[in-house]
Amino acid sequence: MHNLFQFFARFGTTILFIILEIICFVLIVQYNSGQKEVFLNSSSFYSGLLMEKYSDATRFYRLSGVADSIAKDNARLRAELRFATIDASFRHDTVIDTIYRQRYSFISAQVVGNSVNQIDNYITINKGSAMKVKPGMGVINDAGLVGIVRQTSANYATVASMLSSQTRISAAIKRNGFFGSLVWNSNSSEYMHLTDIPKHADIVKGDSVITSGYSSTFPKGIFIGRVESIGYESGSSFYDLKVKLSTDFNNLSYVYVVLDKTKPQLDSLANAIIR
Repeated sequence: MHNLFQFFARFGTTILFIILEIICFVLIVQYNSGQKEVFLNSSSFYSGLLMEKYSDATRFYRLSGVADSIAKDNARLRAELRFATIDASFRHDTVIDTIYRQRYSFISAQVVGNSVNQIDNYITINKGSAMKVKPGMGVINDAGLVGIVRQTSANYATVASMLSSQTRISAAIKRNGFFGSLVWNSNSSEYMHLTDIPKHADIVKGDSVITSGYSSTFPKGIFIGRVESIGYESGSSFYDLKVKLSTDFNNLSYVYVVLDKTKPQLDSLANAIIR
């Protein structure tokens, strides 16, 4: 109680002044139509501005959930594309029976770690073995290829980026079907090199480069990039094609892990041949 008396003794004059100012302000607004109109207009403006800022803030914090929802929808829609199915059509005399069975499905994931300046770059995503993500699975995004899963834990996975000295992807020229190996030379995060394309192949600058489909890692026809320049491997009969990548590895947010339902069959056949 003593402290309370000391507080009012010290600040009582200021508090009384503020109370009187508020009373005066209320009386002026209450009994003067002009000032009342100004006050109402001003209060509406500032309250609207405050509500707008609050709405922007809440919308920002909802963006993460909206982005997750969009990524899941994209994964579902990708699984419905024609390249994600097996053409099981067959012809018997004049009867044609066409059935498309789903071969690929996709798991959306968020990138939580990424590197682009190493000799072997890696990406970390927030989906792992609990979501059936396994080593060897391909990873793509809306623009093109991202990499291949190397290791998994229950809730996370490490992806060997396309920007790795160990990466070799089977890729083809969309226009004529000639295929080779896509490799990275550690010079830039924007370019890779397509090798093993014979010099008699018709190649022009701007040709689209896509996945060849000659592995179970990536579906056939995924866009990779375009031929930026045409070079030649020294002392060989193959091109060295510089490819401008469609994926911006400096700005990765959401990706899709590719699940190939036929992979166990392909692996079994490959093991049988090796034996």
